[in-house]
Amino acid sequence: LHILIGTSLNAQHWEFLGLQDEGINAIQVQQTDEPLLVGTRGNYTTGQSGKIIKVFPSSQIVDTVYNYVNVNEIAHCEHYQIAGTGGVLGLRPGLLKSTDSGDTWFWSDSGIYLTSGILVSALAIHPSNPDTIYLGTGGLDGGSLYRSSNAGLSWEVIADPQTMGGSVSEIAINPSDPDEIFIGNVGVYTLLRTRDAGITYELLAGEWPGSLSDIYIDPISPSRIYISFWQNGLHFSENSGDSWVQVGGFETDLVADIESPIADTNMIFIATGEGVYRSTDSGQSWIPFNQGIDNPIVLALEYDNELNTLYCGDLSGLYMHQNPTTSIVDEFTPLPPTTLLNVKLFPTPTNNTLIANIELASAAQIKIRLFTIDGKNLNGLHAISGQRGINIYQFSETSVLPSGLYILQVEALNDLITRKFTIVK
Repeated sequence: LHILIGTSLNAQHWEFLGLQDEGINAIQVQQTDEPLLVGTRGNYTTGQSGKIIKVFPSSQIVDTVYNYVNVNEIAHCEHYQIAGTGGVLGLRPGLLKSTDSGDTWFWSDSGIYLTSGILVSALAIHPSNPDTIYLGTGGLDGGSLYRSSNAGLSWEVIADPQTMGGSVSEIAINPSDPDEIFIGNVGVYTLLRTRDAGITYELLAGEWPGSLSDIYIDPISPSRIYISFWQNGLHFSENSGDSWVQVGGFETDLVADIESPIADTNMIFIATGEGVYRSTDSGQSWIPFNQGIDNPIVLALEYDNELNTLYCGDLSGLYMHQNPTTSIVDEFTPLPPTTLLNVKLFPTPTNNTLIANIELASAAQIKIRLFTIDGKNLNGLHAISGQRGINIYQFSETSVLPSGLYILQVEALNDLITRKFTIVK
């Protein structure tokens, strides 16, 4: 399937590249002049499956190259591309591999324990030996860490669910010392470190409630590490993970992805529940970086060092920003809301009904959407007529939802506000 995605490539803000409502989980820049690889997830509401998609920004074409998969992660090296799958709609879990820049794919997961409740959730390729790949799985019964020494032809378990203490959510290899590997989990052990390529592991200390979403190791100074969480923001270590500090300065605890240009690793971009933020001082201060993005819940970032271009995927599609390292910041600061003034939720946490107080400066239609933390739309779109002042909206859907973290999105005219809330049963 080839689709024109029509865009100008000269603007200094985010430009929409297409893939509307596809549910983007992963973006991977390949070699120079090769297309992007984009992985999407299945959609519970529509029953639509996920895909692997090649995107050609310069020629304005997208090409679906593999269908009927839920893609959790994509990685690549000079010789091949790999994609971890599984998780929703009964789609096959496992590892897909391509050796032709993503044109064709085949399963390469011999030796990995896979069931309908297991998914391949994390991937990392050895920085100097592409025959060595690390792979993490997740599921209701926990996850395991695997290693392949033959570029994915076969796999061996190097850490079982008991050692991992939960589902593996992220793997990061120190580029200067590939025997040092960090493993992020969803479960008891939030962050593990091995310094002997998986023979022994140590649990790194930290107050980290919630699920780890990303690990970023500074390629220039590998002792500097950032970790992000779906519910607990961003944390930083400058001593290879021995100690950590929480990074503030942005208005959300949902941080999904971290990127930085190699030319200036003091500049950090993060994907959050309130859009993209940029820091030019290693996270000491932040500015919103959202002009042109329709949906603030951004789940994937990818930086192209060759072209100085940043890509992001949110709930509405795929975007591109050329020259994101520019020193001009005013254009990225969003205008304050002119109609939608505030949204307050109570009680939170809730175990039954949730009430939203929605404050408008003038009468307008209010559009309300409810999402899970991973972007599943739970209630379609509710539209109500709002009056100036406080408008009270009561959610009955929350009484039947399980415990967890959820996102409420409220829109009025051109204003958009998102709020997180927790259900505890």
